[in-house]
Amino acid sequence: MAGEWREKADYYIAFPDAAVDRIVPIQEHEDVLKVTVEPYFEWVIDRSAMIEGHRQIDGVKYVDALEPYIERKLFTVNTGHCTAAYHGYLEGCDTIQDVMKDSRLKAEVLNVLLETGSLLTSKYHWDEKKHRKYINKMLLRFTNSRLSDDVVRVGRSPLRKLSLNDRLVRPALQAHRLGMNIPHLTSAIAAALLFDYDKDEEAVFLQNAIRKTGIHEVITDHMGIPHKHAIHQQIVDSYAALKESYAALK
Repeated sequence: MAGEWREKADYYIAFPDAAVDRIVPIQEHEDVLKVTVEPYFEWVIDRSAMIEGHRQIDGVKYVDALEPYIERKLFTVNTGHCTAAYHGYLEGCDTIQDVMKDSRLKAEVLNVLLETGSLLTSKYHWDEKKHRKYINKMLLRFTNSRLSDDVVRVGRSPLRKLSLNDRLVRPALQAHRLGMNIPHLTSAIAAALLFDYDKDEEAVFLQNAIRKTGIHEVITDHMGIPHKHAIHQQIVDSYAALKESYAALK
């Protein structure tokens, strides 16, 4: 009987990988079933893992290779979002929307996305103008005044966001391998290293690690970037510059 059900499941059911993109801020409704989300969404599904003849879902984009879309989302939405959060935190901003109202901070986010955009268009041979439109659309999402997205919420878990295969270090290393200059991306990494929000366990752990072992060891041990790697020192220099710049604010 189990074999029969397995055969039916294999015939009717598929488990394709998918990428989903939609910003969901902290909810403040009394009704736990009420959820506020932004109007924009993207749902991308790996077509190659679908059963032949499947019925398509309205609004879904079916693709033959999912990784480009995963990296596009990770290196644009996630990288841009946390860049805004970490630089905004240092400036004392409360929300991502506040960050995007500051022309200098908004320019910093844009410059990071131009760096990751150069990586993506080079790696996947995408049209640069089309990707720039995508970047502009993402920046508009961050400015949505009807979504109040707390800087400390977006910046939480800095160790995870600074890990080797996540939104900051991963594109930085890939861009470096392609010979690209990434001063704004390394500055975003440095800003993340300065995220000292005392109600976030990872932030507390990170700051304690920097105090105990030093910034070089943290970059090597927690981020997987060896001391001899070229961007290691770039991050250290950006960290020192930001730390000095914001010392007066602290």
